[in-house]
Amino acid sequence: MSEDQNTKVKRETMDLAARINRYAVRRGWSKARLCREYPALGSERTFRDMLAGRVASYDTAAQLASLTAVWAALDDLSGEGAEEEVYDDLTPVASIATACLGAMKSWGINRVVIVLGEPGAGKTTSMRYLAERYGERLLAVEASDVWADKPTALLGALAEELGEIAPPTPAVERLRLVQRKLSVTRRTVVVDEAHHLGPRCLNTIKTLVNTTPGEFVLLAIPSLWAKLNRTAYVEAKQLSTNRLHELVQLELEERDIKTYLRHRLPGLPEALARKAAKLVRPTALAAGNLSFMRDLADELQHEQESLSLQSVSDALALTLARRVESRRR
Repeated sequence: MSEDQNTKVKRETMDLAARINRYAVRRGWSKARLCREYPALGSERTFRDMLAGRVASYDTAAQLASLTAVWAALDDLSGEGAEEEVYDDLTPVASIATACLGAMKSWGINRVVIVLGEPGAGKTTSMRYLAERYGERLLAVEASDVWADKPTALLGALAEELGEIAPPTPAVERLRLVQRKLSVTRRTVVVDEAHHLGPRCLNTIKTLVNTTPGEFVLLAIPSLWAKLNRTAYVEAKQLSTNRLHELVQLELEERDIKTYLRHRLPGLPEALARKAAKLVRPTALAAGNLSFMRDLADELQHEQESLSLQSVSDALALTLARRVESRRR
């Protein structure tokens, strides 16, 4: 390719990568999750290189083709409405949004929000709402048990989300780098799957709370709270005491089921929605919470012309049976 062609391809590559990254930011996705959802993007490092225009060592035509394919897939999804609207009147969304806003206004050391809930309770959905509202102020990473409670892994993930492609190896240098970058402007650091963090990583978060101005949101299943009360976590326990701004505990309530169904099924009468919520809640709690409700609402949309408590009961049984069958595969 000529120099002009190379410049054009580089510009197109950066533009597409930026569009794809904005899609992820609006949904509260880390770059790690984005690359898992769309393997054609390659590794996180490759995607960061595309964002920054560091394309010299790549087959630029192949990279541009991959980015084009991913963007076309995302564009198709958006056109079909596959990314469901986030309803801000649901308790999980409203509770987490209120807690995070309070932490954002705090200038003391109590800037930690811990969100506990079973899978499907609304943690990720709520983060999508915050990402749409606050944009790139949010910095999201997803903890993993393969980190093996190594602070270097946590700090490396944060450094990469902050744009550092090759963070230094020593833990102390990584810590200083992350502290410096988080101190440039106030950010909201979200750690999903935080129950995978051990005492050393949680102590590292406490250090970041002490030394940077932003707020920290830990999304986890309830086992995190039990961990923080163990002897091995005596220092990290401060995250749940004097560093804590608010503890948010999520559980799907009847009022949220009623609200959700009426959003998804606009013709559903209030009285029927209340009865349906009472009927549905025990199964939803056992079978996936809001994620189960999404599947149930999809099924009920075929019955909108003749909705009744019996049709809700039939759809409930069918949705549960499909879930059970999918787990067997």
